[in-house]
Amino acid sequence: MDNQFLSQKQLRQLKSYTLNMFPVKDVSEIKK
Repeated sequence: MDNQFLSQKQLRQLKSYTLNMFPVKDVSEIKK
């Protein structure tokens, strides 16, 4: 997935989805 093709709204939705899917410690790794 290329972030260039995602709108800011989609990025926020993706972050929310990711937060729900992974433990906080893993999310911190993803955000890097």
